[in-house]
Amino acid sequence: MDDEYKGNLIPKGSTVFANTWNPDTFNPERCLKDGEIDPKTLDPIPNFGFGRRFDMRRSLFAMDSLSVTIASTLFCFDITKAKHAEGRNIEPDIRWDPGFTRHIVPFKCCITPRSDEAAKLIRDSEFT
Repeated sequence: MDDEYKGNLIPKGSTVFANTWNPDTFNPERCLKDGEIDPKTLDPIPNFGFGRRFDMRRSLFAMDSLSVTIASTLFCFDITKAKHAEGRNIEPDIRWDPGFTRHIVPFKCCITPRSDEAAKLIRDSEFT
């Protein structure tokens, strides 16, 4: 079925993409309206849909799960720069993958348990 948005015809079967201007630019003003925070502006997480297709339950569950995973990882591990054979730090090349669901391009780092207790916690939580 055809649709219409602000007087524009969208034929049935059309693919519609969100128009995100300068997504790589840090621009907090994009969430302001007349210089003030607009409480109607939701955190833009396109992975969970837009408009009436936005799934708040999925978003909240996913973000809560992600927060617990990050907190658990940082609790148990030290994450530091990788080192060359001579012992010098390897500076990570932080770049974004330009896809729709964005992520940082993999880079080398060193991940070690923070303590013997953390290592035991990690071993005890492994799937058997």
